[in-house]
Amino acid sequence: SYSNLILFVDGGSDTAGTFYVDDIEQVAGGGGNGGGDCPAPPAGDLISNGDFEAGEACWQLINNGGLVTISSTESSGTGTKSGQIKTAPGKNPGIKQERFAVGTALPNTEYTVTFDIKANASTPLVDGAVFQAFVFSEGADGGSTGAVQHVLVQGLGSVSTSWETKTYTFTSGGAAANVAGGFSFLAELVCGGAGTCDGIINIDNVSIKIK
Repeated sequence: SYSNLILFVDGGSDTAGTFYVDDIEQVAGGGGNGGGDCPAPPAGDLISNGDFEAGEACWQLINNGGLVTISSTESSGTGTKSGQIKTAPGKNPGIKQERFAVGTALPNTEYTVTFDIKANASTPLVDGAVFQAFVFSEGADGGSTGAVQHVLVQGLGSVSTSWETKTYTFTSGGAAANVAGGFSFLAELVCGGAGTCDGIINIDNVSIKIK
């Protein structure tokens, strides 16, 4: 479900002008959380397509001035795909799965988040590039209860160029209203203002389970 629409007009330019937008239409998509048909999560897991083997399905690829893709050349595991994020100076591209586990997420409960991550050997994190990951306990869509942010990792400036498994825990929002909209997961690669800031990371096998 979506409650906000953002239009970027002539991004990267400061040319003044008047723009007219008409005939905006919302149509049904596959799964509601991102591109493609969203498969069911694995047994015992809350997040779908965490191994990216179904491509973009369930995921939102948020370029934000960088480039987010599904890689078919890097994988940590038995498959062939992973999510790839490339950043740029002053940008914060990310990959997100939004409002999953609706009706399944429990309040005031400890969860474990795991994923595999590596930096690109040719384009590692340099000159201020940092990796960040968050989970959000979501209130009901359109309701008055805002999201509760759970910081998994913030400002991580050193990521190995070999696959590593990261494990984090968080405790969900403490009331039923805090998780009525399920959870959202966001991973992003943020650059500061240095003109030489750069980096590429791949993420794979994202999993969220009750601890």
